[in-house]
Amino acid sequence: MSIPEAFADDFHRLVTEAILHTNVGIFDWDLEADSIQHSATLKTVLGYGDDEQPSKAWHEHIPESERYQAMHAMRESITNGKTKYDGVHRIIDHHGASRWVVVKASVLRDRKGEAKRFVGALIDVTNLQKDRN
Repeated sequence: MSIPEAFADDFHRLVTEAILHTNVGIFDWDLEADSIQHSATLKTVLGYGDDEQPSKAWHEHIPESERYQAMHAMRESITNGKTKYDGVHRIIDHHGASRWVVVKASVLRDRKGEAKRFVGALIDVTNLQKDRN
């Protein structure tokens, strides 16, 4: 769907508002530099305040006992030519609380097919998990 140029700024503002109010955090993992940028909402999901910088990447909040399997699945998407990643993970936030998140990501590749970025959304579904149990 193409957005008319006159509405592009308005659309960007509306998308930003929607993201801020839905517990959806955005991340951008530059695979070459091995650096990750987090949106403000993602910082909140991870338990950090506005004035705090995350001391570790979102995937490092996955409990140690579950991290290998989660990282293996992400790396599999990155190295095997896939363009998408979907996962559900338990994380431990900055304050030690257990949370559940859905991760939806895209693997961005250059013209040679080399993975350059892993970008996506982390959706806090903790309350839904609690309701299921």
